[in-house]
Amino acid sequence: MELGTAVTTVKGDPITVADVILHLKAKGTFRTAIYEIIERRVVEYKLEEHGVSLTDVEIEERVHGRKTMLALWDENAFASYLKHFGLTREQWLDTLAADMRRERLRDLVVTRELVQNHYRQNSARFTSVSIARIACRTRADAERALAAVGARQADFVELARTYSVDDNTRLSGGYIGNLKRGMLPAEVDERAFACGENEIIGPFSENGLWTIYKVYSRTVTKLNDALTKQIKDHIFEEWLRHQVCVAPA
Repeated sequence: MELGTAVTTVKGDPITVADVILHLKAKGTFRTAIYEIIERRVVEYKLEEHGVSLTDVEIEERVHGRKTMLALWDENAFASYLKHFGLTREQWLDTLAADMRRERLRDLVVTRELVQNHYRQNSARFTSVSIARIACRTRADAERALAAVGARQADFVELARTYSVDDNTRLSGGYIGNLKRGMLPAEVDERAFACGENEIIGPFSENGLWTIYKVYSRTVTKLNDALTKQIKDHIFEEWLRHQVCVAPA
């Protein structure tokens, strides 16, 4: 396809391949597209190094599954789908196969041992705290609330409804939810993930308010199927990025 080839028209005015490339460059997505193409080639070469290829049966199974998912029950529906995206059947199959090759290489490269090691070494990333907050206008109010809960004059829920100015959480006793590491302000985050369960921390200065928090509990996400996939994808993305960087021109 030449740069001057028209991909579509508006009132007879052609939009060419060159117009599309210029638009992608202006939007900052051209380099991303180039990188993804290089990445795809690297995946192909790495599978060749492993002596692995896809079988026709595997591809046909994926084709059937994808058509079913997209409700492309007959050839007319499939033809309309291809026309909508400007693809030939061969191009669509090639894209499908590229996804399968990427998955196959990921499963070869990222072993269960790598996943388990990553999980152990980054356990803090998979930990969350169940936490509530009281937000006060002044430090004095925050310290009064802190003193009251420390002296067991009232529980945290009652104090939140009395002192907190955060309308989003006040009526629910200040409860925010289960938060992962990095979702709280840095100083609060450090204290919240270091303290014990049912501990009160603060006061902290936050965006013109003074806050105290109660950490109800800490939960570490188990290495289930969903988290295993998430870790595998992360490890593979890092590995593949390096392979792209060192791939010979």
